[in-house]
Amino acid sequence: MPGVSRYNPRAREGKASRHLRITKRARWTFTVERLLNRYDRHLDQVAGLTRATRRVRGNCIQQFLQWYSGGRSPRLRCLKARDISRFVQERAVCLKPGSVRVLATALRSFLRFLHFSGRIGEPLARAVFCPPPWPHSPVPETLSEAQVRALLKSFDRTKPIGRRDLAIALCLCRLGLRAMEVASLRLEDVDWQAQTLHLQDTKARQGRLVPLPSEVARAIQGYLQKGRPRTACGVLFVRHRAPWAEGQGAGVVQSAMRKAFARCGLNHGRVHLLRHTFATRLHRRGLGIKTIADLLGHRSLDTTNRYARVNFDELRQAALPWPGEWR
Repeated sequence: MPGVSRYNPRAREGKASRHLRITKRARWTFTVERLLNRYDRHLDQVAGLTRATRRVRGNCIQQFLQWYSGGRSPRLRCLKARDISRFVQERAVCLKPGSVRVLATALRSFLRFLHFSGRIGEPLARAVFCPPPWPHSPVPETLSEAQVRALLKSFDRTKPIGRRDLAIALCLCRLGLRAMEVASLRLEDVDWQAQTLHLQDTKARQGRLVPLPSEVARAIQGYLQKGRPRTACGVLFVRHRAPWAEGQGAGVVQSAMRKAFARCGLNHGRVHLLRHTFATRLHRRGLGIKTIADLLGHRSLDTTNRYARVNFDELRQAALPWPGEWR
């Protein structure tokens, strides 16, 4: 009605409270992001972890801070051991044992960082519960030699992308490289005279030399001569779609291999399967665990020992039938 004020105190209060919530949320985001950035810098400069590992731990800690503070500014001085145990128990309900161990490792690292930087007074890292690894983990899944040959034949060698993806697949199958290691290869890493490949950006952040078989060398050479676009980028395997002729990440390598799996009818999604196949085949040929660990870039032999496990299903197929009936 004209002449009647439309002032609504409840609406005014609602706008004020909504603005207050937005302000608190922005303040919490700023505080947490600043803390996570400092933690990430600690992991990089002090712990020496790779970007992928730091990203996983950062996501775990962000979930913990969101759970602990509930959107408010986290009061780290009030953090208790029971809070940490309750968080791990609640998250363990919906996680696999391996994921719980990843979460526990991230929490221990973050709590050590808080204690080291003086943000908490007690060493709470010891309060993190972590389930022990299952002693009888399954044998790593591998591909047969026929499946590997079918995978390598699925690439169209008449197209530049096909030549690139074939060279990438050979680096994964014949050298056992990680997707990240293949994506970070540079032109100067290939030593044609010594027939070696120098890996610089590795998971352990320690460079290593691996032999370059002739099959892999021919595929890389064919890609460089007939497939790789002209670019000033120093990365070995570059993008062939926008953004053009730039370095590619591990996601592009994984996507190319998943498409190759689909073309061959292989129901697999993990590119790491090719690394498992390479290591298992080396062990079956009689190579020692230490040699395999050096080729794979493992710091601990315990990581490589899983490829020395006995596959009883394969042994049953190779077993001879019992001569005659048992009496």
